[in-house]
Amino acid sequence: LPFDGDLGGKVKDLSNEGNNGVLEGGANIEDGGRFGKGLVLNGVDGFALIPTSDSLQIEDAVTIMVWRMYDGQGDGWQAIIANGRQNGPGENYGMFINRGGNFLYFTILLNDAHTTHSSPGQPDGIQPGEWLHAAASYDSDTARIYLNGELIHEELRGGAMSTTDIDLRVGHRK
Repeated sequence: LPFDGDLGGKVKDLSNEGNNGVLEGGANIEDGGRFGKGLVLNGVDGFALIPTSDSLQIEDAVTIMVWRMYDGQGDGWQAIIANGRQNGPGENYGMFINRGGNFLYFTILLNDAHTTHSSPGQPDGIQPGEWLHAAASYDSDTARIYLNGELIHEELRGGAMSTTDIDLRVGHRK
């Protein structure tokens, strides 16, 4: 989802899937993104909502990538992206920053069981006010977390991803 241009409170999916969304709460698109404009969240109730669709019901493999900077405000778990309810049941996939420990957290629902993967113990951690490139992936066998292009966590964890009919949220978890 690019955040360039004024789309009147909407975000446009550039894939052929048509997963367009709307800005909710205190979310805005403003100058100052890593490359052009960016999604700015207020740390309370701002997020981008992308309605559920068949293409977002991922069953075998998922990759999440994002450039992110946060100011250290908000609750202890900064949602990057979430497809499902907090701590399941039904949290198909999600990626978060743990503010207290300054680490990345990746969750997937495998065989209807909530599984988590985290990267605590990073020497530099994730610091407020700094841009980071975060990625998490699952390929039906292994979960991986990357920070600034480096693999920082890898865990064998086979299983089928369980799908949900819950909307995808960028910057917020239901």
